[in-house]
Amino acid sequence: MFKNPIEKLSLAAAKARQNGDTCFVPEIPNASNFAPAISAIEAQGWRLEHWDVGSAVSGFISAYPVFRRA
Repeated sequence: MFKNPIEKLSLAAAKARQNGDTCFVPEIPNASNFAPAISAIEAQGWRLEHWDVGSAVSGFISAYPVFRRA
């Protein structure tokens, strides 16, 4: 079954929490996904700790947020 990027991030966040990880650092491509992605990850029990954004030569923007367990 196809999952959209937000669902994939949510599942990855849930798996990291189940694995006992204390930190979760995904790449979130596409600026329009930033807010929904943060909400989906925080719903899995993570809290946004730090945020960094980078731009590729192509002009695409990706975010690299650091989440800690809530």
